[in-house]
Amino acid sequence: MYKKSTWFLALVVLLAAGTAFFQVEETEARGGALRFVGSWDSLSVTQDNENISNLLTINIDGTAIFTSPTSFQSTSHGAWKRVGPRRINSTTFGYIYNDAGFLTAVQKVKTDVTVSRDGQSFSGDFSSEISLLDGTVVESESGTTSGQRIVVEAF
Repeated sequence: MYKKSTWFLALVVLLAAGTAFFQVEETEARGGALRFVGSWDSLSVTQDNENISNLLTINIDGTAIFTSPTSFQSTSHGAWKRVGPRRINSTTFGYIYNDAGFLTAVQKVKTDVTVSRDGQSFSGDFSSEISLLDGTVVESESGTTSGQRIVVEAF
């Protein structure tokens, strides 16, 4: 009887520990995605070592808005989703205009980033394609990206 009780107690402890572990993992996963929501000051570095700074806002409903680094490109709009405990993928589109103000191309940017445990920074990779209106890809690049959360500063 003693051995059966010991095994039963051990099984209960293991089940409780496993359940607690998966609850922590799921909380961490949801928290990782929620920590991505907010406004960020970001820097992307292309494979050619070009620095691109922009601002982005990540909304809780899965939408994303990125400012353009140039005056001839619109603000980019897109979507994001959690693909791991603190890992996020996003895709955004921005319009590119010529000097006369006519739409000439579309830029698609995809990112794969990981949010820090404290939720104050992220880092990862990006890829970008610029396509003419007929879908012909005329430029592509990739690189790394990182960001710092924008926080309220004391007045």
